[in-house]
Amino acid sequence: MMFACEIDNAYIGLEDLARLLASAADVHAVRTRTPFSATTDSLITFEYRSVPFVVLEPFGDSSRYWIGPDNPDAFEVDVSVLEQTLRSHRPRRWRRFVGDLVSLRFGSLWRR
Repeated sequence: MMFACEIDNAYIGLEDLARLLASAADVHAVRTRTPFSATTDSLITFEYRSVPFVVLEPFGDSSRYWIGPDNPDAFEVDVSVLEQTLRSHRPRRWRRFVGDLVSLRFGSLWRR
């Protein structure tokens, strides 16, 4: 059972991630942190299956978003369905191109 997941932030921005989370099953109350807010490290907060979840960027300047329960002891929620929704996201062509350049994955340069 998975209790958290990570995704590359080179392929999805916070606004798109918030929209994707809001469209996922069992996700409610999606809130994005205001820019330059010093109140929390959470970039996005939401409820998944009635459990408070957060989106964090580990170490403040990471290449990944960590998505998991706000309370680290809340292991009772399986996020595998949520992870499938996040993995199914297909970024727009320009975002995929920039993401491939940043992450040094050049696969989309030759795909259509």
